[in-house]
Amino acid sequence: MSIRHICRLRLLNRVKTTLVVFIFAYFWYNFSVMYMESFVYYEMLFDIYQGLLNESNKEIFKWYYEENLTLQEIADNLGVSKSYIGKVIKDTEKKLDELESKLFIYTKRCKLESLLNINDIDKIKEDLKKIINFY
Repeated sequence: MSIRHICRLRLLNRVKTTLVVFIFAYFWYNFSVMYMESFVYYEMLFDIYQGLLNESNKEIFKWYYEENLTLQEIADNLGVSKSYIGKVIKDTEKKLDELESKLFIYTKRCKLESLLNINDIDKIKEDLKKIINFY
């Protein structure tokens, strides 16, 4: 094997390694952004609909989303299993999604907030009519 061939192989390995690292970083970043968006979304839904949840679900959800406790820390505090806490959080997220799909309070709130950036009064009136007649 010639030196030229060995240099090409080394360069190819470096390119492969760099590419793998880049791909990993890209997907990790996108996953992190999606996770944070989901986190903020459920915090906002919780603020709107928490009065419609039972007390134990509220407490667990607050610890997880507001206090940033891990599933294990919450489980230790309540003396239950980590899988139970995970199930309660998933069930609560599902309940929040169901409430939003029926009541649209968060959706309407976002649309109303977007109107704050519009300077055209006729456009604001038109969009308000759409929001009022949303469902």
